[in-house]
Amino acid sequence: MPQDFSIIFVVDPPGLVLDSILLLASIRKHMPDVPVVPYCPAAKAEALPPQLTEFFAHHDAPIRLMQTEGVFATPYKQGNKLLAAAAPRDTAATLFLDTDVMVMRAFGGHEVLQEDQLSAAPEGRMTWGKMPEMWPSAYDTFGLPVPQDQIRLARSNALSSPYFNAGVVGFPDQTPSGHHFGQLWLETSQRIDANDNVPGRRPWLDQIALPIAMIRAGLSMNLLPSKWNLSLSHNPVADGKPPHVNRLAQAEIDKLNAADPVIAHYHNHPALARLRYGPIADALIAEFTPYASIQDLRLGMVGQTPSKAAILKEFHTLKAMTDRTPEQSARFREVDALKRAAQSGKLAKGYYADWPDTLVT
Repeated sequence: MPQDFSIIFVVDPPGLVLDSILLLASIRKHMPDVPVVPYCPAAKAEALPPQLTEFFAHHDAPIRLMQTEGVFATPYKQGNKLLAAAAPRDTAATLFLDTDVMVMRAFGGHEVLQEDQLSAAPEGRMTWGKMPEMWPSAYDTFGLPVPQDQIRLARSNALSSPYFNAGVVGFPDQTPSGHHFGQLWLETSQRIDANDNVPGRRPWLDQIALPIAMIRAGLSMNLLPSKWNLSLSHNPVADGKPPHVNRLAQAEIDKLNAADPVIAHYHNHPALARLRYGPIADALIAEFTPYASIQDLRLGMVGQTPSKAAILKEFHTLKAMTDRTPEQSARFREVDALKRAAQSGKLAKGYYADWPDTLVT
């Protein structure tokens, strides 16, 4: 596989703003010259703060807009990655990354991409496909048999029909079948989504479609080891838990801290902060932005605006009260209004007020 490849990912404000900054910083730290193409839903263009747009352009990764409305019968957030993969690019191959990952070292295309192969790591657990009729129903959509090949899932070690984590996916743009792979992955997802015989297909639609698109494209499977998509999800050690539970949790933490991944998939910031990767992330933010850490960058982004999670937690706590005081009833009305504002996106309009005029250092 030639070195000619692009790294792509999705910037979906406001939820993926911080993650996108960290991801781009990690790429440019180790791979200053690799083509990077971030995609944002066109409907969210006005939600992109100018500081973010400037930051990406400065690091030779201008954000491209993509039309997302009407692509699926009903909105499908994970479909953003499919639309990004389907977009045309100037390189011969593509490495798609979920936005909540960090690149830990430089790598060449030959390390992760192979000619006429789909590169992906196994999913951790059988989140879809547990019932015997599930995979046949998906393959039947295209008149295809379920492949005989099976893989071991990354965490459960269970045998499964090919089922990949779609957080790191590498592919040649042009395939032996003559199709553009990203476009075929999108079309495969759309057809499965429209087939009511495929049970429980959302939110796993992108993952269900991936191995089927691979077969339809005439690609074979390049199964990536965990270092290319190391999940940092773990159970924390905490007071009040039984000692044996904390011992198991600590063993898992020790194993993750001892790992040497190329790409670390942290999923959420608390998981990142509890591991050795947290200080690495903070150092990247300090090097590439005016802020000293992810937490400082987040606080600068949201200012005094309460988080949606905090609003919902307080809302449900107050809602569950059967005999509220007048003060609690008044607060419940306030929190209900905040909840509605958060759900409509109005709350996010208060973001970025405390950011400086530029994030470029």
